[in-house]
Amino acid sequence: TLCARLDGLPLALELAASRFEALEPGELVERLDRKLDLLAAREARGPDRHRTLRAVIDWSHELLSQREQELFALLGLFPESFDLDAVEAILGTEGAGEGSPSLLDSMSALISKSLLRRRCDAGRTRYFFPEALREYARARLEGDPRRTELEMRLALHYLELAREKSPGRPDHGQKEAFRLLGLERHNFRAALAQFLSGHGAREALELCSCLSWFWYRTGQYDWGRWALEKALELERVEGSLPGLRARCLRALGW
Repeated sequence: TLCARLDGLPLALELAASRFEALEPGELVERLDRKLDLLAAREARGPDRHRTLRAVIDWSHELLSQREQELFALLGLFPESFDLDAVEAILGTEGAGEGSPSLLDSMSALISKSLLRRRCDAGRTRYFFPEALREYARARLEGDPRRTELEMRLALHYLELAREKSPGRPDHGQKEAFRLLGLERHNFRAALAQFLSGHGAREALELCSCLSWFWYRTGQYDWGRWALEKALELERVEGSLPGLRARCLRALGW
């Protein structure tokens, strides 16, 4: 729905309502992929920063310190919710110099300035952006020479997480593993896309191998088959990895 796509943001809803003379709500929803350009007031009323959704985010963004702005942009790499471990994986040792604010301080600053949200899932904190803020953050990374490296660093973090939580053995911890893997499903998909686009056949095969049982047991048949076939297709191009290939072929037979 329109309200859900705009995350209940009052200004975004007000700006969307101004488009109802020209579009039905369903048509407006279809055009929200570029909501920062679409949602703008037709009349010059109120402060400049309240006339477009982009302007209000610009205004809030300018209140951030340089470190907070850099972190805000990096968080745009996540397609959905994420935890603190993943943020630390992106940053590595960057920004850890003596006297610099801690990562938690910077995360708290973004939350307090309404540029990031958090929720609790089974006692674990998850951070997330409303869609409009994610779109804005990702745009801040356009042209950044570090982007490919950062995306690969993040993908490798999720590969390591898949190795650690792989529920391949039907033991007593499988239910908890499925729950944790389910929370990260969008991030795993983004990691696979990164490996496929970056010619990482070994990493793509291993990620699929680790997650295949999870996909099977949770009914993600179509997605799992697509992922396995794409990884195997890349392996045929890049070279032979017989062990991983055999594991993925076995999973395709489920």
